[in-house]
Amino acid sequence: EIEIMHVFAILLAVVAAIGTLSSTVFLALALIGAVRFHRIARQQRVFEATLDVTHLPFVSLLKPLHGLEPQLEENLESFFTQDYPQFEVLFAVDHADDKAAEVARRVMDRHPERTSQIIVNGEPPWPNPPAYSFFCMAKLAKGEILVTSDSDVIVDGNYLRQVVPPLLHKNTGMLTCLYRGLNTGGFWSLMDAIGM
Repeated sequence: EIEIMHVFAILLAVVAAIGTLSSTVFLALALIGAVRFHRIARQQRVFEATLDVTHLPFVSLLKPLHGLEPQLEENLESFFTQDYPQFEVLFAVDHADDKAAEVARRVMDRHPERTSQIIVNGEPPWPNPPAYSFFCMAKLAKGEILVTSDSDVIVDGNYLRQVVPPLLHKNTGMLTCLYRGLNTGGFWSLMDAIGM
């Protein structure tokens, strides 16, 4: 019995040592990542400070649509009211009678100053319909920079001015944005927002 306790104590000490070692390695990697992130962010801020914001490039906003969602019209409207010189908004639906297309048309009608269109893809041949929608919209996009988001996203008026400049840096090919979920009504919406 004393022998079993001794083996158990040794096993526990080995597990603790492995845990301590792996935690230390993870901490070192996290610190290296944080230092590298701050160095790159500083270089990015210097680069963005030299940009002439009056000559920002034309951008294509791509938004797949499918059915009505809470505050869909408000979400879509937020992309049309961007404080950005030139951009287009492309929507994609699987079928022309999709109710989301009606909402998009209303928003488009309120903003004739913006180039926009709705693309009807048909039944998606891919297992991921939104990915197929992005593929179809990208083929018709006029901008070299593509900004993609789902239809349940709402943004502030300076969104494009925040997102586009980092993409102009020679070492940046793609970026993503942090976002937070909003409760648009009901218990399950709240759970989804908490999960995000």
